[in-house]
Amino acid sequence: MNIKDLKSYILSGVTPPSEYQFGLELEHFVVDRDGKAVPYKNGVETLLSKMAQAAGVSVDVVKEDGNILGLNLPKLAISLEPGSQFEASIGPCKTVEEISTIYTHFETLLRPILDANGWNLETYGYRLRESPEDIKLIPKQRYFEMDGYLSQTGEFGVDMMRCSAATQVSIDFSSEADAISKLRLASILSPVFAYIFSNTPVVRKSKNDDPLFRAKMWYKIDEKRAGVIPGIFDEDYSVEDYCRWVFNTPVMTRNYAGSKMDDVEFTLSTVFPDVRMKKFVELRSVDSIPISRALEYVTLVGNVFYDNQKLHALLDYFEWQSLTERDVYGAADVLSQNSVGNMQLYGKDYDEILEKIYE
Repeated sequence: MNIKDLKSYILSGVTPPSEYQFGLELEHFVVDRDGKAVPYKNGVETLLSKMAQAAGVSVDVVKEDGNILGLNLPKLAISLEPGSQFEASIGPCKTVEEISTIYTHFETLLRPILDANGWNLETYGYRLRESPEDIKLIPKQRYFEMDGYLSQTGEFGVDMMRCSAATQVSIDFSSEADAISKLRLASILSPVFAYIFSNTPVVRKSKNDDPLFRAKMWYKIDEKRAGVIPGIFDEDYSVEDYCRWVFNTPVMTRNYAGSKMDDVEFTLSTVFPDVRMKKFVELRSVDSIPISRALEYVTLVGNVFYDNQKLHALLDYFEWQSLTERDVYGAADVLSQNSVGNMQLYGKDYDEILEKIYE
């Protein structure tokens, strides 16, 4: 595998605007009657097993060393994050209504099993009642290796793996130039989206007053693979530049899948910027939020990024050529203060920015 392989894979995702679709990934915490985390053993693994039975012949069960770790259904993939966070990955879907329908099916399969065991799903950016030391990793070798690596590279690796949950939206691009434009605007707006949909009232069992805590936590996990994409505001930035950055990121864990294509997909998933490229552009800064809010988020993303005129008008409005990665970090710092009154981001009034993205 080389940089050319990564680039070819990403650009194989080029899609005509008439065929644009969405993807939504929503992570949940499984909790018991007291609101405490349900563990993997005799808990979340049981939930997956019962859900597979309820889904019937249409389901593909994902296992590692005999442990059930996920399910694949039509346009719905269920997977587990390191601390047993229960992720529903929906799509690709043409409309927000289709996403909603598939999520309703997910709930229909899940609800009887949850009720029978006295469990529930919660959507927050960070667990309400646990700290990292309270949560065991699921039995997946890649996560054990990630845990060892990230415990040495930054401050919040253990929190991210065990106690955080996110909402991610994926969008298509029509060309390499369009991919870069979307990557740039999404980088600019990532702290704004994180602020609008902030949902992290508690961190490590204590009240949290930073609305961007989970989003900024990534900045302190591993500066070589997370945060704002290096060079994204360079005028000649390209998909190849992105691939070179990914390719040169230190190895964190091995790929256990084996094939060359699996290796490409795996490598692209081992960086954690605010916005990530695969065969689509993935917006990653928002906390886990209830499905109603998640659908609002998808709608907003579609209105901003699938209107080409609005996309470029916003890039011009923010004067992207004059920006650097430091400006995005600065915007996140301003929003973290959650101050009353007029907040200034990128030299613009926050309320004016909201008017621009919602108009």
